[in-house]
Amino acid sequence: MTRVPSRGQGQVSVVEVLNNCIRELYIFATDLPIDEISAKHKKELPAAISHWRQNHLISYCLLEESLPLADTPTFIAAYSRNMSGYKVITETK
Repeated sequence: MTRVPSRGQGQVSVVEVLNNCIRELYIFATDLPIDEISAKHKKELPAAISHWRQNHLISYCLLEESLPLADTPTFIAAYSRNMSGYKVITETK
């Protein structure tokens, strides 16, 4: 699980992690920078994507840099609906 404490005025980033090998997306809100998230995931993946393997082709994308924490469930749900062909795994608070 990626921590999501409030940042500033309750602003967080929304990140998409793409696994092209098994066509899955992991979308979540966080207060961490992408490079720190990537480093953490290399050490240990969150439970939701623990079935991903080190040899999978994984990439990280910042979807929203500063979004109110309260708006993240709506944003993530709307964004996820457009991902045909991929299994979408989300984490919202």
